Amino acid sequence: MLSDAHDSPNPTLSAATMPIGVVLAAGLVAAGAYYFLGQQSRTSSGVTLSDLYVASLVALVAVAILAARFWLRGDLPSKAAVLAFAGLFLSLGVLGEPILEDDPFRYRLDGWVFATQGSPYGIPPSEFFERDVPDDVAELLDEVNNPDIPTIYGPTLQWIFRACHAVAGTSLWPIQIASALCTFALLCLVARRAHPLALAFVAWHPLVIKEFAFTAHPDAIAVMLLVFAFVPRGLSGSSLRGGLFGLAVGAKVFAILAGPWLLWRAPRACIAFAIVLAALYAPFVPTLFGGSPTMTEPHSTMGLEWIFNAPAYFILDPILGRFLTLGCLGALFAFVLLWEFRWSLQKSEDPSQPLFFRGERIFGVMLLVSPVINAWYLIWPLAFFPRAPSVALGLASYAIFLAYASGLHLARNDLAAYEITPNILAIEWGLLGMGLMIDFARRLWKRSKEGSPASG
Repeated sequence: MLSDAHDSPNPTLSAATMPIGVVLAAGLVAAGAYYFLGQQSRTSSGVTLSDLYVASLVALVAVAILAARFWLRGDLPSKAAVLAFAGLFLSLGVLGEPILEDDPFRYRLDGWVFATQGSPYGIPPSEFFERDVPDDVAELLDEVNNPDIPTIYGPTLQWIFRACHAVAGTSLWPIQIASALCTFALLCLVARRAHPLALAFVAWHPLVIKEFAFTAHPDAIAVMLLVFAFVPRGLSGSSLRGGLFGLAVGAKVFAILAGPWLLWRAPRACIAFAIVLAALYAPFVPTLFGGSPTMTEPHSTMGLEWIFNAPAYFILDPILGRFLTLGCLGALFAFVLLWEFRWSLQKSEDPSQPLFFRGERIFGVMLLVSPVINAWYLIWPLAFFPRAPSVALGLASYAIFLAYASGLHLARNDLAAYEITPNILAIEWGLLGMGLMIDFARRLWKRSKEGSPASG
């Protein structure tokens, strides 16, 4: 059984190294799954839901081979071998096309707008419908989703999109490479304090490869910057810590939740964070808040009008209404944040170090109270899984793929584009509930075992 890293954040492992032949066999099984997805993504029909589910199960079998060997013989794969195969899988993803997603059209369009028109904020794609634009941009406009809503992607990402545009215009591959490299860097960072099997579970995970290599969702960039911000130590590293945190928040606002843990008792980090964030946003100030629409309006639209894959809202919204539902769930989340921060303060021993951050819990609860839960959002808690493995998060990371079984991909006339049937939601969230109960039972068993008197 994997160690509980809540109690031991840096587990020491004395197990023997698994034979390379076993790791090679498991890695080739997963590589076959991702090669298949890559081949299918380049066909005219693209990857179907069945293709994705079959490939995901095959990739899970590859990790199960490693786990079975560990349970039978007690040896573990080397982290270097796990990361090497992860690099191979990410490379296969970069060579493929986006799977069941149209968000990449927005990334490419943002890069063009920033490079040729100025700030991408406050300008909905629909404004370009009647303008004379290059043919490649016209193709993007034909496919971009929600064309009446301006971009929601932060300035860190906008600079990356612009740099990728400078490399290859509106082509996607530079963005895929940037996302894959940041994903690999994230895996290397979390490997430092990871159980090898938990590392393999995340590094070989179809969600990681599909969402951040094939489809190039930028959340992995933000998570990498956030995890990296926890690496610099001592007073000398606090400025770097704050600067990295500023870049993370500039990439995705979710990262701000780690602020109290990174900036507590660190004035240098606070100053560096403020300077970096101000520098990122400064070029866009006129269109961020002075244009029409402003940058805040797309975010408020998403938070107030969109509900996707969020059972708490489906249950409470008809009873309480949107604002009261947001208030109740927000109050619950604030309580969790305060509880976790208090726990971190109690565990803190060195004032010069950042507080211990249980990101799997905080970001996990964040998703539970969110009105929109997309598959790629799971990278936020999943990045902390190798340090703190849990059955609930493991099951949720695979169950989230059921969210793709929406009207958009099922081609059912009785379903709206982003509507999921109650049966699918019941299975998806039932698996999460089962995982939570198993984790709770494991913790009770562990505490009872530790509290029982030692046998003769």
